[in-house]
Amino acid sequence: MLEHISRLLDRSGNEHEDQRRLYMTFLIIALIIVLVSSPLILTAVGTYIFFGFLGLLLISLVFVYMRQLWLARAITPLAGFMLITRLVYGGGIHDDAVGGYYFILMVAGLMLGQRALLLFGMMSTVAIITIGVAETSGLITTRFGPLTERITIATTAFFILGTTLALNYLVVRLNRAARNAQKNESEQIKANKELQELQTVLEERVKQRTSELDFSNRQLTLQFEHVNNLQAKLQQEAIHDSLTGLFNRRHLDEFLSIELARSKRANSSLTILMLDIDHFKNINDTHGHQVGDAVLQSVANTLKTNVRAGDIVCRYGGEEFILVFPSMQAADGRTRAENLRMMIGSQTISAKDQFIGVTISIGGSVYPNDGNSYDELISMADLALYRAKEKGRDRVEFAGPKDHAPNVKGETVT
Repeated sequence: MLEHISRLLDRSGNEHEDQRRLYMTFLIIALIIVLVSSPLILTAVGTYIFFGFLGLLLISLVFVYMRQLWLARAITPLAGFMLITRLVYGGGIHDDAVGGYYFILMVAGLMLGQRALLLFGMMSTVAIITIGVAETSGLITTRFGPLTERITIATTAFFILGTTLALNYLVVRLNRAARNAQKNESEQIKANKELQELQTVLEERVKQRTSELDFSNRQLTLQFEHVNNLQAKLQQEAIHDSLTGLFNRRHLDEFLSIELARSKRANSSLTILMLDIDHFKNINDTHGHQVGDAVLQSVANTLKTNVRAGDIVCRYGGEEFILVFPSMQAADGRTRAENLRMMIGSQTISAKDQFIGVTISIGGSVYPNDGNSYDELISMADLALYRAKEKGRDRVEFAGPKDHAPNVKGETVT
């Protein structure tokens, strides 16, 4: 414990901690002095008073260690007063004993303030008068009894009372000076703060005035850029699907019409694949629409990263996608469709801590074998997709000669 207290005394902290360390130092020194002088004190005051005083000092030290300074401040002066009064009672009214009362006055004033100073001053005065009168009246006998006179008692009591009042006046003046200094410091801090705030306001106004023209120019530039960005964004949103990022049906109409015209002029082929995710409704019903959206996004990402630069991938609607391959013949189109089917079927899609595998069915049509117009090619690819689903899904079917004859497709298979 003493080692801990030694480390504590070396620390620096706030005002409360400074007072605690100072008080602890005082108590430790007082205990050392009392222990060193114990033979003399025991002879002068007796065993009970000595150990009572020593116990009160130790209790005060414990309270200081526990940060209960108020209790320690109250106990210590009281213990000192008890010890000095016992010395005066046994030894008589003489300078060595009465000097302890002056020390107690200073300790009480420093530790407890003005009211404690007055209280212990009055208690000391009353103790001197009481012991002196009892001694001169023969009620008690002390070692200095024959030398004690009533004038000595009165003089000693007067000095103690006068010292009490003088110290009280000094404490009042010091407190008043401290309050004035604190007030002046607060006013100075307030004035400095107001000056800093005023300076900040002025600087802000200068900056504001300086930047107004630049701000206006920047606003015009930003507005111009915003309009351009908005136009570009609207143009992108007009031709892209918001969920998958693929081109939408509107862009497909424009692109396919242009590519058909180019294929007719170049006398080249064009392959269309219509793709549908198998059992997609069950995925939504079982796992929720958020998982369904994640499946759509994963399939879309696989498709757009596995086509050529001039090809196009569109979300046609729901879980259906259309891929357009300019200058691709039927055999190459079938190979590409099989590759995409196996690639998607081998993947495991992670969504919301769930792992889902999906398959796709693909129907294809080729220009000019299966039609010469947008509607004919889309219709042939749709018929082929329907046939792929009828045959068990997870397969590729292309339009054939039988599909060219008038037919009526049955209920859509999902």
